[in-house]
Amino acid sequence: ASLKRARKVARACLIIQRAALIISVAVVCGLSIGVLDYLVRTPWVMRSVLLVLGVCFSAWGVVKFILPAINFRPSLTEMALRLEKTDATGALGLKGNLASALELAKTPHLIGVGKELVVKLVNDLAAKARSIRVLGQLLAPKLTIQRVGIAAATMLPLAVLAMRSPELASIGVQRVLMPWTSVQWPKRYAVANATV
Repeated sequence: ASLKRARKVARACLIIQRAALIISVAVVCGLSIGVLDYLVRTPWVMRSVLLVLGVCFSAWGVVKFILPAINFRPSLTEMALRLEKTDATGALGLKGNLASALELAKTPHLIGVGKELVVKLVNDLAAKARSIRVLGQLLAPKLTIQRVGIAAATMLPLAVLAMRSPELASIGVQRVLMPWTSVQWPKRYAVANATV
């Protein structure tokens, strides 16, 4: 049960890591395009091409990184082999035995004394293995936390801009994500009537 839970958590962490990476890149690219558009006032055709490229690269990222993470399902034996490499299993004398016990437990054709010995061996190893914190030994959440932190940090400038100048943020988002609209940046210079 612990190995199954560890496998599910590992898959979830992998999906989160890779999604955070794609989100980070998309936000940085979108923000860069928005700033460039603000400074240069790019035509809608150029913004449309950049949007199409961004969507294509995002789709490629999903296919290349997210789908393999979703399909990540190592066998319980593979998980046990990985667990055997940790120090916790060595201290309990489980190195080289845990994955074998899992495989033996799956063997349906054992009968008689052989079956009794296998059941006893598997039960003894399972009792020892229960004391291991499987998630703590197999998974290191550091990378997941780091990637989510990076994604949050890339969104920070966008959030600050939205709070300080919601009108400019709204215009920038519309010009980057909907380049065909007729939304315009405010004029930088206004001529004031000095005769009044």
